[in-house]
Amino acid sequence: MPPNTPSGKKNKRHNSLTMAARKIHIGLPPEKQKTLIGIACNENDYRVGWEINRLLSLQLARTDNLTIHKTRQVVNEFSQYFYDDEANERAYYLIQNKGTKGHLLPDCKNIDFLFIVSGTLSRENEKQILDCLRTSSLLQGIFSLDAGKINHLSLPY
Repeated sequence: MPPNTPSGKKNKRHNSLTMAARKIHIGLPPEKQKTLIGIACNENDYRVGWEINRLLSLQLARTDNLTIHKTRQVVNEFSQYFYDDEANERAYYLIQNKGTKGHLLPDCKNIDFLFIVSGTLSRENEKQILDCLRTSSLLQGIFSLDAGKINHLSLPY
C-alpha cells in the first residue's frame, strides 16, 4: 500500500513511480497476396465449382452466401465456394459476380464468377492455373484481373 502524505491523501507521485508501463506487442500476419481471375460462363455455380475442382484438383465446397449490405434495406447476396489448402498455405474462393440485387464488381459485368486465390502464388503458378482453366469447354472466358478490385470485400483472408 502506498504511503500517505501528512494530509492523509495518497501520494500520486509515488503511485505513478511504482506502476511500470507495460507494452503489448500484437503480431499480425502480413497481408496475404491475392490473385483474382474472372470467369465468363453461362453455367450454374455448382457446375463451375465442380469443373474447377476437376481441373485444379481442389475441393471447393459451397459455403454461406457472401452478403453485402448496400443500405439497411438493400442486401445483395452472392453464392460462394471455398477451399482451404493448408499444405500450400492458400485459400481458394469462387464467388458469383451477379447477385440478387446487382453485380459484386459493377465495372466487370461481363464476368460471371470470380476465382480468388489468397496466399503466395508465383507468376508461373498463376499462369498454370489460367492455362488449365482455359482448357475447359465449360468455361467460356478466363481473365486475369487486378486484385485491388476486391479489397472492399470482407473475405476471411
